[in-house]
Amino acid sequence: MKALPFKIPKTQHNAILFQEDSSTLFYDKLHQHEEIQISCIIKGEGTLLISDTVHPYKQGSVFVIGSWQPHVFRSIYRNGEISNMFSIFFSPSSFGETFFNLSELQKTHAFFEAATYGFQPTIRTDDLVSIFYKMQSASEYDRLILFLELIKLLSVNSKKLLTTGLFTQILSEHEGKRMSEIMDLILTNFHKKLSLEDAVTTANMTKTAFCKYFKNRTNRTFFDFLTEVRIHHAADTLLRYPDLPIQLIAEQCGFNNLSHFNRKFRHYKDTTPSAYRDSQGS
Repeated sequence: MKALPFKIPKTQHNAILFQEDSSTLFYDKLHQHEEIQISCIIKGEGTLLISDTVHPYKQGSVFVIGSWQPHVFRSIYRNGEISNMFSIFFSPSSFGETFFNLSELQKTHAFFEAATYGFQPTIRTDDLVSIFYKMQSASEYDRLILFLELIKLLSVNSKKLLTTGLFTQILSEHEGKRMSEIMDLILTNFHKKLSLEDAVTTANMTKTAFCKYFKNRTNRTFFDFLTEVRIHHAADTLLRYPDLPIQLIAEQCGFNNLSHFNRKFRHYKDTTPSAYRDSQGS
């Protein structure tokens, strides 16, 4: 299966595709596709890497991924437990060039504007999850009606944008494979000691070429991106395991110095680890 680009198996007679992924691990290669993707996590937890950012996900999380945004859902493997995700794939043009420009659908423009960056709805997620469950067994006609209801709710919902919008490239298969291997290195080994040489070897590039390549595609240095991944995992672990000592969490996420961890955590989260745990966990 090609890493990038990724072909969505939608027939020419269907405007939308409903897909259910059920496995111990979701498809774990960085990929991109033309279709807008709306995904709902039914069961499981892990990390969504999208373009130049990382975000934790868990049961009930809903994400909108824009056209051609490189992304991968990296599941946390837990003793063979199954992860389950429902997704809708569609291209606006499948409905005709002017459908979403109709005056009756003017409110959907907020959805498509935010989808350019990718976004996560922040309220009424239970209503969104309910629609996905109904879609699972619905006829094609009813599924289309439910899809429009889903777009309606997502259009008026409060939104957390997922990316900076700076990454707009459509990657070649070769580039996609290279980026996938680099991201796999980071997401699989962030808790270990990772060096620039490890990344350079994985990418099969010189150090100078790699640093320029990575910065151009993520708007971050390799170590800035690695640190951000570590902080995201640390923040998630702080809330999932409220009794776990902060120093142990720092070590498990790749920090061997507590003061350095505290300083980086404050930089990314604007608060201390203990204050974050107290405020988010309450």
